[in-house]
Amino acid sequence: FLQVEGEKMSKSLGNFRLIKDEINGSGDVFRFTMLRTHYRQPIDWTPQARTESYNTLANWTRSFPDGLFKGVPSRFDDVVVESLCDDLNTPQMLAEMHRLHADKKFEPLASSLKALGFTGDIGDNWLKDSIVKTNFGSENEIDFLIAARNAARKAKNFAESDRIRDELLAKGIVLKDGPQGTTWEVKR
Repeated sequence: FLQVEGEKMSKSLGNFRLIKDEINGSGDVFRFTMLRTHYRQPIDWTPQARTESYNTLANWTRSFPDGLFKGVPSRFDDVVVESLCDDLNTPQMLAEMHRLHADKKFEPLASSLKALGFTGDIGDNWLKDSIVKTNFGSENEIDFLIAARNAARKAKNFAESDRIRDELLAKGIVLKDGPQGTTWEVKR
């Protein structure tokens, strides 16, 4: 049973989602989000859950030594198998995988991810697109706010400049001022 932000997903409620739209460049993030819930429980699909899944996968894969993911065989680690054999307990399986990461057992973690069908491509543009789509109409709105901030800085209205910067940060956008002007990136 799939819920969207705590409500049953249905066309009549207007919260209907298509898998192709939700994958948005990263099947790995979609897969991880689905595995977080035991198969007997309803899955609650939220932007927050998707972002948490992205952050976990990004943290794991970025800690792997170069080339590790592509070089390991597709094989489940024993602790992962034990969790799966216990009524397909995927939340417990992910907890064990977190433990593997914490213990810096990167090879068994990467190997287990591959056995689950993960590709190692978490779609770095996904997070950016998701934050822009969720918090702004488009990147143009971010550019407009940056221009307003720069105008406030030029007028030495630092209170307004700081307010705009803090507003963007609260919505997941980090500003970087440099010799070529102001750029932005997604807060990690």
